[in-house]
Amino acid sequence: MTDVTPHGPGAPVAQAAPAHGNPAMLALPVFLVASVALGFNLLGWYPAAAGGALVPLALVTALFLLIACVWSTSLGDSYSAGVQGVFAAFWFGYAVWTLGAVHSWFGVPPADLGQATQLFLIAFLIVALLLVIGSFRGPLVFTIFIFFIMAAVVLILLNTVYAPSTTLSDLAGLAVLIFCVFGGYMYLSAALAGKDGPVLPMGAPLLK
Repeated sequence: MTDVTPHGPGAPVAQAAPAHGNPAMLALPVFLVASVALGFNLLGWYPAAAGGALVPLALVTALFLLIACVWSTSLGDSYSAGVQGVFAAFWFGYAVWTLGAVHSWFGVPPADLGQATQLFLIAFLIVALLLVIGSFRGPLVFTIFIFFIMAAVVLILLNTVYAPSTTLSDLAGLAVLIFCVFGGYMYLSAALAGKDGPVLPMGAPLLK
């Protein structure tokens, strides 16, 4: 972008403004890649064996979310850096736990894998709740986005606590795809703004 505001007699007509970029342009699409695959898998749109593709997607997503986290930190945006860091940890943890469970890396007996998965999900669910509350001072669209992430985790957790249920799995997959829609909306807004286009409506914060 170019700053065309006059700064007094003799000032240059146009002056290049410092370009720092927007980490959301990286964080949102890479987050959506793994999330869309997870949603499709929960809905049973692909064979269960195809779920193995989630592991490399989760690792790649975690890597680029970590890069976005460092980028946000360099801009002094601590909240965004925290959110990106938390989700990087989630996807990395998901990939490591999935591989570890399949190959018995952690010494967890097969009969206890369900409870171990519940521990992983509950820990993240608590953090997700904090993210929802922290988002109340931000745009409404972002709050809805985080809320549906938390809802998806709750439904996946319930599906592990009780006998695996097609209904719960479908509801979890639907919640995942809903937050993907809101994430895609935020990405489009950032992309349009990045090309000097209009910023899409984000909604007023719940707390001012």
